Amino acid sequence: LGQQVAAALGDNPLETEVVVVGQGNVALDCARVLAKGTTGLYHTDIAAHVLPVLKTGVKKTTVLGRRGHVQGAFTIKEVRELTKL
Repeated sequence: LGQQVAAALGDNPLETEVVVVGQGNVALDCARVLAKGTTGLYHTDIAAHVLPVLKTGVKKTTVLGRRGHVQGAFTIKEVRELTKL
């Protein structure tokens, strides 16, 4: 998937605002990766060819759910981590 994203973006940097649609832990993980950027992910197991694409990350990440907050499938701990980026 990382190669597909890199190919689609080409040499263009990520935009400053991104919307992630979903309200589960995968959506929050995607938002976290986009917000952290290369610096925050350098020492993780993320694919090396993705790091140059992420660069400094995005400035604003919005997580958009299609249902109410009660149906959210994530923990408070995951939300807290995202708010500290």
